[in-house]
Amino acid sequence: MHRSTRHTVLSIAIISLSLALLSLWYFYATIPWLTSTLPGHLRRTTPVYMQPRLRFADGAAIHLIYACVTMIGSIAVLVLANRFIRRSSLLLFVAFCAVLATNVMVSRVDRGRDSFVAPYLRTRLEYFGDVPRVRDDPLKFVRNYQDISPRLSLHAGTHPPGAVLFLWAGTKLFGPSVDVAAWWSVVVGSLAVIPAYGLAFLAGGRAGARRALPLYVCAPSLVIFGATSMDAVFLTFELSAFFLCFMAFQCRKTLPAILLIGGAGISLWLASFLTFAVVLVPILVAVRVAIELVLDMSRKRLTGVRTFLKASGIAAMFLAVSFVAWLVGYDVLAVVEAAMKRDHSAMQSSGYESLQLWAQWSVGNLFAFLLGSGVALSAAFLLVGFLHKPRRDRSVSLAVTLAITLLIISVCTLFSFETERVWLFLSPAMIACVAANLRGRFVWSVLLFLCVTQTLFTQYYFNTWW
Repeated sequence: MHRSTRHTVLSIAIISLSLALLSLWYFYATIPWLTSTLPGHLRRTTPVYMQPRLRFADGAAIHLIYACVTMIGSIAVLVLANRFIRRSSLLLFVAFCAVLATNVMVSRVDRGRDSFVAPYLRTRLEYFGDVPRVRDDPLKFVRNYQDISPRLSLHAGTHPPGAVLFLWAGTKLFGPSVDVAAWWSVVVGSLAVIPAYGLAFLAGGRAGARRALPLYVCAPSLVIFGATSMDAVFLTFELSAFFLCFMAFQCRKTLPAILLIGGAGISLWLASFLTFAVVLVPILVAVRVAIELVLDMSRKRLTGVRTFLKASGIAAMFLAVSFVAWLVGYDVLAVVEAAMKRDHSAMQSSGYESLQLWAQWSVGNLFAFLLGSGVALSAAFLLVGFLHKPRRDRSVSLAVTLAITLLIISVCTLFSFETERVWLFLSPAMIACVAANLRGRFVWSVLLFLCVTQTLFTQYYFNTWW
């Protein structure tokens, strides 16, 4: 098949599968028996934020135009940077600025600055209201976290103490204001583009990594939650741990591999100090090890054994750091228990009360993540292996690992709704797989256009500030 014809067919396939996914979501969202089993405050479609605005603030349209110009301009800058900038460090600086500008401008679509800081003002729900409880004694705060958890805001009470300490550190460095908290969060969250670039490099080499940057700038969940959610901060640490783990697996030199194993274990612990969602990284690692061990049986190599030993080293480093934290008074098991009690109390459910409720949560979690990551991006991720011959074994391994992990975490109901932001760090992994194999200016133009359209439409039409 001629190249241009193949690209046209692939573009049509992406659009068709995107429409099919939306149709399946609509069918799922309109089945009464699925939502009837949920607690009253969760009887809604997924993603949870997909509730139409009842009214639009004055000036929302002009903010939408600003956001559109910024996003398209950022994509154009990155496309030009990919062509003319050779140094990766300079390219990543440009990418960071593009991500930061896009996230900030999109977050202001509804009410400008008020929309930007609104999530941090909801002190009954968000972490910023708990910053005064640190009282400039972070060690005591950490030691007593499980005891004060019932009195904290909802999200702080269902997460480890790292999120509150992160905002406390920002206020100590730059001042105790809500604007500081918002800017501190969006800047650190935008740094996630660096490990995202690294992960795309592992999957698709330099060309794949550079192709991933424009898509990262417009991927819906990465933009929508990039400036109004602490999950953007979590994203930076989770994605760094994910990247270091997979980089350690691919490293063949002894000393660099040891350093990477140590760094992966430490970064994994840091991420776990911020969010329990980091449990997804060990699941990804376990799936990757299992795949390698199975492949060893057919190719008669020891790749799987080496991967297993490296994963064991990462786990050992994580446990070592956890032991040191326990010595200074951080009882992570007590914190986990307190968080689970708080979460089950808030949700009025654990997800296992009935087969019907389990089905609702499982399907809802998967739909929320796929739709939030981007309908077109999800379609491209599903199609690229069938309609476009994978160019790299590494991208195939990452794609299979990610697909199996998504199925596992969807059916286990470890997570309640809002997985479009809780699993946020998996979106760059999808981008890496797509960027490694998808080529052609026309196909990429279609994909970018669909992602930009979904992001701006979602931010303008739905109540996205969670």
